[in-house]
Amino acid sequence: MLTGIDFCNIEEGHPPKDAAAIFHAVQDFNAANPRRPVALRTELADLAALPDGASVTVDYDAARLDEVRRRQTYAMGRIGSTGAVIEVCPTSNRRIGGIVDPAHHPARRFVAAGLPVVVSSDDPGNFSISLGDELDWVCEHTGGGAELRQELIRTAWTAASLTSVTGGPSCETCPTLTAPSAGGSRSSPTPPRSTSRGRCAGRKPEPSR
Repeated sequence: MLTGIDFCNIEEGHPPKDAAAIFHAVQDFNAANPRRPVALRTELADLAALPDGASVTVDYDAARLDEVRRRQTYAMGRIGSTGAVIEVCPTSNRRIGGIVDPAHHPARRFVAAGLPVVVSSDDPGNFSISLGDELDWVCEHTGGGAELRQELIRTAWTAASLTSVTGGPSCETCPTLTAPSAGGSRSSPTPPRSTSRGRCAGRKPEPSR
């Protein structure tokens, strides 16, 4: 069952109504596959019965955690077999997902599995971070260092999901995010853009007034 679709890249000028065919296809798919897992139905019923403002704590024993990890490993294997690139937005992921321990962010497992990863910044203005900050965080908490940073930048430039900005204006705030040249000795002055908002994610946001 499909429960959600996440749209990436530049959002301005691309309203959801333009993707109506996709939404209808999802509705048709779900209608043709009405059976939901028993566990999901039970959890939804339990949540619906809770009073407003109630909090929920879910405890995972060793067996459940092992099952989750095996499912994640299977999913990573399927993704890897397609050659797809995984986009991670570390700050957004941690805040929305409530991830307190950096070791629990999936970027560690993605990198360890050798999956191609693109680091993005989601909403730089809201989170007061830059693309450089996000790259630093991933490299620090995966132990990849400068070598991983260059690999992530190279992946970002070659990933098909990125909007091409070749020939665009240079950005003085992104000197470390320049595209690697074919020979590896020189780089283009044009920085990668945020895959989520279509603006340079390396630029520090102006403080709100």
